[in-house]
Amino acid sequence: MFGGGSGAGVSVTPVAFLVIKDGNVRTIQLADHNSTVDRALNMVPELVDKLTGLLNKGEAAAADPAQNQ
Repeated sequence: MFGGGSGAGVSVTPVAFLVIKDGNVRTIQLADHNSTVDRALNMVPELVDKLTGLLNKGEAAAADPAQNQ
């Protein structure tokens, strides 16, 4: 009468968080990376964000001559 049964399990391990602040989205990695290459690759998006912010501040200062006085 009873044909049997089955079961399954799932394990979810978070690897990163998305942080949204002031319209900017960043990822924060949770996993430890053993190699230098992995660490360097994970730093690239943050570096790009910082450079973009610096360039935008420079353009804003150049566009507003009242700030230059």
